[in-house]
Amino acid sequence: MRRYAKEEFMKYSKHLYIGSSEESYRELPHTHDFIELVYVLSGKSHQIINGTHYDLYGGDILFMNFGCTHEFYSSEGFYYINILFSPELVSSRIVDPESAFSLFSLTLFNELSQDSCFGRLSLVGEERREVEQIIFAMQRGYTEKRSSWESVIGNYFNTLVIKLLRISNADLDKKELDGIWHEVSDYIEKHLDTKL
Repeated sequence: MRRYAKEEFMKYSKHLYIGSSEESYRELPHTHDFIELVYVLSGKSHQIINGTHYDLYGGDILFMNFGCTHEFYSSEGFYYINILFSPELVSSRIVDPESAFSLFSLTLFNELSQDSCFGRLSLVGEERREVEQIIFAMQRGYTEKRSSWESVIGNYFNTLVIKLLRISNADLDKKELDGIWHEVSDYIEKHLDTKL
């Protein structure tokens, strides 16, 4: 099984890589020594993480810790932005770098999996637009590499982390109040083009 090392990707920045793809393809099973955040802009992808299968759609964020076994295949029209980072990128003002993934897995992504390897958050409406703006700004900064670009992207990254934590906490509060109706609404919105 292939193990991707951060040095393969993080050639311009010590702790970060941002890439994107619009191609449909299959990625064979692999692991990596960095944390990976996949944001799906459009299309569908089937992810297999530690042997468990998940489908991702536009507006979904998949978050994987280092050491996970991961593979996926995508269909035509799948477009995603990939943010690879080492835990040191997360500002100590938000969370201690060594516990970055623990915080995410306990709050943001705990609904998907009880282990600390991966998780998913689905975004819709205004929350999705706000997160996309931050991710697009990070992608532009990474591509253009203007003066102090690493500091700028680091600040955007911290903003993204805080935004996702807020969304997660709001989602948890809503689920306590709305229960099953919230899940039904999300399902219907994601599957409008299929027979419900």
